[in-house]
Amino acid sequence: MDDHLRRAAGWLLMAAGLAGAGAGIATGRGLPLAAGLVLAAVAAHLLAPAEARRGERRRRGDGRADTRPDEPRRPRSPGDDR
Repeated sequence: MDDHLRRAAGWLLMAAGLAGAGAGIATGRGLPLAAGLVLAAVAAHLLAPAEARRGERRRRGDGRADTRPDEPRRPRSPGDDR
């Protein structure tokens, strides 16, 4: 599926899911609420970047998994058991 169509379908499903969840909350019914949450989850999958859908992680130059770029690595102390 083309990326543009995938994102458009994702946003349409997200709107429908949130509307369904809101209707379920407003009416106190469980089925529209559950259906809305399921549609929102499917939409989140469609809106996720391709790397996240394939389960890939960012890699540094040395091949190890990278931390987030805005989060500096904390040096380990001698008593740190991780």
